[in-house]
Amino acid sequence: MSYVRGERMDGGNLYHIMPFNMKLSLDHRLHDWQSAIEMQFVDGKDDVQAIRNETETASYILLNARTGYEWGKVRFDVGLDNVLDKQYYHPLAGAYLGDRYGMNPTAPANVTVPWGRNVAGMGRSAFVGLTIKF
Repeated sequence: MSYVRGERMDGGNLYHIMPFNMKLSLDHRLHDWQSAIEMQFVDGKDDVQAIRNETETASYILLNARTGYEWGKVRFDVGLDNVLDKQYYHPLAGAYLGDRYGMNPTAPANVTVPWGRNVAGMGRSAFVGLTIKF
């Protein structure tokens, strides 16, 4: 669990500060087999620094799962992050400025955005790992 809050000497918000966030994990071990289900909670970011055009983000919850088996000096791991394929915006990812809507000053006002868009978080992703100790 983590929470940081600070202010500038002039009373404004600090830049690039992660909002309240927490990870809860349920781990299970049976001999050489290890598994875990993890939930990641991130609060919305609304204490932003306007002078740097920092964008706000909504809160979100992610579900991750992993398992691994170890025999001797070899370990095999497999997992799935963002199991539910949740659309989210990580509070520290910044803004994407290279899209046609954020970079087109001659477009109608209803299709332009004043300062880019939030960078989307990673979608559902699988991973496989092999570790050999020597």
